[in-house]
Amino acid sequence: TVPAQQPSGMDHWDHLLIWATAAAGFWLLYPLHMPLSYMDTDFLDYCIGVVSLDHVELRTPYKRSAFAALPSYGFGRGAGLVNGMALASIAAYLGILYTAVFWVRSYAAGRMPLLCTLALFCSMAPLLSLGRMFNFYPEVILFTFLGALLVKRALERPDPMGFFLGGAGVSMAFLSDVR
Repeated sequence: TVPAQQPSGMDHWDHLLIWATAAAGFWLLYPLHMPLSYMDTDFLDYCIGVVSLDHVELRTPYKRSAFAALPSYGFGRGAGLVNGMALASIAAYLGILYTAVFWVRSYAAGRMPLLCTLALFCSMAPLLSLGRMFNFYPEVILFTFLGALLVKRALERPDPMGFFLGGAGVSMAFLSDVR
């Protein structure tokens, strides 16, 4: 019998490929896939959702999640509201790429799974557009990816920490999107 390959850690070339894919998707491939405006019609809802975390008299719009607004709020503390939303989208986009690669790497070793994952991302217009969105969808997708990864960990290792992380993953997914 042939022993199964053990997943290995990521080296500097893996990180370089992820960042190159993110940059290509952000600047080159996105305009080819989706030549749309960078802001959507609910932009005001998202702005109020971020600002409402600082002001008691404002309520987070009922269709939006205050939990999903936290990254934009955090980045916006020093960079301003719109820049904070942009930085949160870019960070979430990179987080989604890293989470997907980490997930695939837990099943297969080598560079080919990484390349296949990144090629899949480059072929999907909605995934490429995440880094350019001024809304909470990049954060919602990141929290859903991370939540699913934590639930996967809980199912693979049913110990107290696994159950805690699985519960945190489910909570993260529920808190990030109110629908």
